[in-house]
Amino acid sequence: MSHLTQHLREVTLVSAVPGKVVCEMKVEEEHINKMGTLHGGLTATLVDNISTMALLCTERGAAGVSVDMNISYMSPAKLGEDVMITAHVLKQGKTLAFAS
Repeated sequence: MSHLTQHLREVTLVSAVPGKVVCEMKVEEEHINKMGTLHGGLTATLVDNISTMALLCTERGAAGVSVDMNISYMSPAKLGEDVMITAHVLKQGKTLAFAS
C-alpha cells in the first residue's frame, strides 16, 4: 500500500446512497505539509478514491480510471480539524463517468 493510500484506512464512511458517498477524516500529524495544513496530494487522493466509492455505489457498480481531476483549494484544513468529503456521480456512461 502506498504512503498516500494507507491514509484511506483513517477515512470514516458517514453515509452511502446510490451515486453519493459522504466520508470524513480527522487531519492528523502525518497528513499535514510543512505549513501545518492538509497536504494537497492527500487531498487529491481522497477526492480520487472517494469518487470511485461513489461510482461503486451505483447500479452498474463499476469503478474506473480518473482521466481528469480539477481541485480548487479554497481554504486549508488544519491539524485536528475534521474534513468532510462528499462525492456525487453526475453522469455515468459505458466508458466514462463524471463525479463532483
